[in-house]
Amino acid sequence: MILLVDDHPAMAEGIRSLLSARYQVELAGGFRQAMKLVSQHAARLSLILLDRSLPDADGMLVLSTFRRRYPDIPVSMISADEKIETIRLAMKLGAAGYIPKTCPPDELCQAVDSLIAGESWLPDDVSRQLDIGTNPSSNRHGLTPRQYDVLRLLQAGFDNKAIGDSLGISETTVKTHISALFKALGARNRTMCVRTARQLGLLE
Repeated sequence: MILLVDDHPAMAEGIRSLLSARYQVELAGGFRQAMKLVSQHAARLSLILLDRSLPDADGMLVLSTFRRRYPDIPVSMISADEKIETIRLAMKLGAAGYIPKTCPPDELCQAVDSLIAGESWLPDDVSRQLDIGTNPSSNRHGLTPRQYDVLRLLQAGFDNKAIGDSLGISETTVKTHISALFKALGARNRTMCVRTARQLGLLE
């Protein structure tokens, strides 16, 4: 059984129709409905396909929540957002894959087959870009890879506890990283930190 979490009815129905020949696909239009369905069918779920943009929660927060509460169920993002930083963040948060909504139907089916088989999946061009590693521009501003992880989560709106849970570090360590980011970027608060990072090309 696959759970598709997407608030665009036409797109969701199109994906369900495509996959229904091989899999049972349930639909959820938002985070609350998805959590209810996952709690009811966790033992039967083989995969969660999660849209980046939801009406009642940030998709990255939802991804982090699913991975924390249901670590045995693979979660793949499926999104129209194809920015490499978004994909990198999703993979850092434990996504098994990232499927662009522009994927041809046969490639989408192959991606789902791979994910259900326990493999990770990314488009080939994305895999090559992610192999490069952390955004090289971050090193020009003296940021460590972990500080850059925290910066991306700040951009996604995570609070200190959510950042710590997502990265497996304490809130005290999160605060230390945020203080270092503020100093490196000359920021006085989170909003200014993210805005400055965007201006410097550290975030998209």
